[in-house]
Amino acid sequence: MAADDDAPTADAPQKPAAPVAVKADAGIAPDAPDTIRYDPLKAGDQIRAEVSFSVSAELESGSTELRGHNSPMRLEAKVRVDLKILKSSAQSLDELEVTLTPVSMHTEIDGQSSDSTQDPAQTFDITLAGQTPNIRATGGAPVEKEARAMLTVLITPLIEFHNHWAHAPTLALKPGWSSKVPLAAPAFMASPGDNVRVGPLQVRYDGREGSAKNAAFALSLPIEWASDIGKLNFDFNGRAALAVDKGRPLSLELSGPLTGNAGPAGTQIGLHGSAKFAAILSYP
Repeated sequence: MAADDDAPTADAPQKPAAPVAVKADAGIAPDAPDTIRYDPLKAGDQIRAEVSFSVSAELESGSTELRGHNSPMRLEAKVRVDLKILKSSAQSLDELEVTLTPVSMHTEIDGQSSDSTQDPAQTFDITLAGQTPNIRATGGAPVEKEARAMLTVLITPLIEFHNHWAHAPTLALKPGWSSKVPLAAPAFMASPGDNVRVGPLQVRYDGREGSAKNAAFALSLPIEWASDIGKLNFDFNGRAALAVDKGRPLSLELSGPLTGNAGPAGTQIGLHGSAKFAAILSYP
């Protein structure tokens, strides 16, 4: 009678005959050796990031008198970012408070170097949902172009990461998994007349080494910033690490060629070189 006892009844749950199909870019694989589950960010959570950015390039004058004259330029900046989630849902991060604290700024142009004095920290309230998404500096101060650009580059990958994984947080991986993720920078983050494009982000997973607590991913991320004074193009490649226990980003390292120009037609200054961007994240 064992066969009769084991036979399913009308009320008993049925075992699926095959694994449930999912979207290809979710990275789910029945035989995946690594599984990461994202612990979604929620209201009250905080993120601290130590960010560094550097550029090493040649400035080429576009004027007829100086055409062909190249000037070496180098810029190194470090900023501390303190981010607090004020409101979130299973679908999106809705309200953020972000404080940017300049740590250092060093510039060298044609052999002349300077170190800027440390500017005061700036705090921004960012609303990403609702009828009037916006960004505003506390105290009513204007939001400068540089701050908008930095916030866009820092926040866009984070909000897209949450939006993509919060509703289906399990990521089962195996070596060779890859995905191409479109990133949509919020339009209101750019200054009037500016156009910032981030992505698409290409991600590849090559496997985790032994009992490593972090899962490393290879990345490719183009960024374009166009404004009334010129255009900059970054073609970044690098790596990012996620914590295996919570699936949250821990680090990001990107580098690659930089090209651009600035100034009115006929006298534009060309820019050719390389750029590096790195961030170490922690969750107080």
